[in-house]
Amino acid sequence: MNYLHVAVIENFEECLISASEEGLRQQVNEFLTRNSIPPPTDAEWRICVLSKSEDDIQIENLTAVGMINYYRVESQLEKK
Repeated sequence: MNYLHVAVIENFEECLISASEEGLRQQVNEFLTRNSIPPPTDAEWRICVLSKSEDDIQIENLTAVGMINYYRVESQLEKK
C-alpha cells in the first residue's frame, strides 16, 4: 500500500507532501530553516510529529513542534 505523508505548517498556511517520511521531513526542515525556525530534533520529530514513540523527552523546540500537523493518507496515485 502506498501512502502520502503530509505536513501542514500552522501560521504559514503551508502544506507539504511527499511519498516518503524522510522526504517530508527534509521539506519541513528546509521550510522552517528558510523562515528562521530551528527544525525539530530526531526525538521531537518521532515523538511529537509522527507519534511513533511514547518516550518522555524534553521538548526544546516547542515553536516548530507545535506548528506541524502530520498526516499519513493512503495514496490513490498510480506509480508509473
